[in-house]
Order: sequence, then C-alpha cells, then structure tokens
Amino acid sequence: MPDDSCDTHPPEPAAQPRWRFVWWVVLTFLASAAAFALYLLFYHTDPDTAPWALMLLVICALAVGVVHHLSRWWFPLRRFRQTLWLIRQGEAPIDELSRITGPLASFRGTIQDMLCELRQKKVELAICQHEMRQRIAQRTDALERLVGTLRQQANRDSLTGLYNRRMLDQHLPTIVDRSRAAADLCLIMLDLDNFKTLNDTLGHAAGDELLRTVGQLIRSSIRDQDLAFRCGGDEFVIVLPDHGHTVGHALARQLVCLVDEIGRTLKSVPAIGISAGLVCLSEIPDASPGSLLVEADKRLYATKVSRKGTPRTTTEPPARPPSRRLVSAPFR
Repeated sequence: MPDDSCDTHPPEPAAQPRWRFVWWVVLTFLASAAAFALYLLFYHTDPDTAPWALMLLVICALAVGVVHHLSRWWFPLRRFRQTLWLIRQGEAPIDELSRITGPLASFRGTIQDMLCELRQKKVELAICQHEMRQRIAQRTDALERLVGTLRQQANRDSLTGLYNRRMLDQHLPTIVDRSRAAADLCLIMLDLDNFKTLNDTLGHAAGDELLRTVGQLIRSSIRDQDLAFRCGGDEFVIVLPDHGHTVGHALARQLVCLVDEIGRTLKSVPAIGISAGLVCLSEIPDASPGSLLVEADKRLYATKVSRKGTPRTTTEPPARPPSRRLVSAPFR
C-alpha cells in the first residue's frame, strides 16, 4: 500500500502534463483556420466563398470552445475521479491529488485533509474492532470455562468428585440397553458401615474426609470406561460395562479391604468399614435399570447383616426387605 503523508497543507503543484502540448498544437491549428476564414470573409471578393468562410469561422469558434472545455474541465474531472478511485482502493497515495490542475486544484487541500481524516478514522476503527474481537474472545473463553464448571458441578458430587445420582439416572438406562447386545454388565452398590457413629463421635469433618478418601479409592481402582456415582450420603454405585461377576467381585473385595484398613486407623467404635452388593445383568431375566438397583440394594443389605454377625429377631422389622438371592461370598 502506498505511503501517505497526510499533511494539512496542500503539496506543490506538479509539472504540466505532456498532453498540454497537444492541445496547444490543436489550438494553433484552429486559430490558423479561423484567420484564414476571416481573410476569405473580408478580403476575398468572390461572393460564393463568403458562406463557406463564415461557416469555417463558426466551426473554428465552436472547436476552440470544445477544446477549452475539454482541457479545463472534462479531462481534469475525469482524472480527478480516477485518482479518487485509486486512493479509495489503496492503489495510490493521497499525494497523487497534487497532479490535479485547473479549477479543481483549489479543492486539493480540502479533499486531501478529508481523505487523511477518513483514513485515520478507518485505522482507529480497525484498532477498535481488533480490541473488541479480543474482548469478545476473552469473554467467550471465560463464559465457556464458567459453563464447563457449572456443567461439572451439576454432574459431579463436589465432595468425592464422583458422578451424582442425577447422572446415574440419566446414563444407566443407556448403558443397560447397550450391554444387552454386547457383553455382560456388572453393578456394584457400596455402603459405609457405622458411618453415622463416625459423624457422632468424630464430627462431620471426619466423615467428609472419609468420603473423600473413599471417592479417591474408587476413582483410582476403576477403568476409564467404568462409571462411579455417589448416590447420596455414604452410598456409592459402580457400573462396569463389558464385565461380569468375576471382575466385579475382585473390585468389590479390593475396595472392602482398603476401606477396612482405613477404618482401623480411625478411633471409632464400632469400626468403620464398607459393604458391597453385586449384581450382573445376565443374572436377572429382562433386567431394567430399576431392577438392577433394587437387586443390588438387597444384596448389599444381606452383606451388611452378614458383616455385623448379629442375626435379626423376628420381632425386628428390617430396614430393607431381605433378599433370598444373596451374594455368593459376602465381602467380610
């Protein structure tokens, strides 16, 4: 892009264009023709030549007027329009207006100042648009981060980092339907033993710390494609797609052993532990997400009774209805 020197003072006029010499030659020829016509009109005695001489004189006068108009107005105006178009397209500097001569030359300074101001405004506008785009991009990034944070807060439990009950209700039907045509599916329900006693004796801060620790143990023990949920309170659910009873039993036993070891370090009587109830999709005919959760809850309850080692009397109503289909090996 040509460089512009946007001075408020108009530049010095440029040299006369070469086409001015052509116009002088034309004017000289017309003047000679007019002189010859005057000679024929006034000094020639033949009356037949008078009309022709008068017509030639009129033609010369008109030609002189046309040449004067073209040289003084039409060609400078045309060049002026072309120069403005080139300046607007950025193909010519604003100083190119200094080549404009004739009556239009008196407007050069004003037009140059206007063009300089207009170009300066365009530069300022471009800077403002760039800053605005940067601010919009920054605001967009901030909003996207905020939306991501809010989405994570809506989908995950803030204490343990696991998915919440809302995500379990939303994704478990899809996982079950997908597992019907593929491999098996294993669902493990976990519940902390004597957690209320821990809160009553050591406080809720100790209970929250234990929940965080259990959530970290679950996250570090499952695969990337497995899903873990905190369903509320001290109850957890783990969904293992494409796995059956063997893998689920091993994972449940590992978590029971780890939490029992942690419970021995806490000064809580009775000791803190965790119970697990495990159910596979292949074990229940026409299983649904609700039936899987109900069956896992029954087996979890049976495991908790088995871990306590205190048989129920017939006069004590169970907190949850016992199930005749217990886990094959309670997680003691």
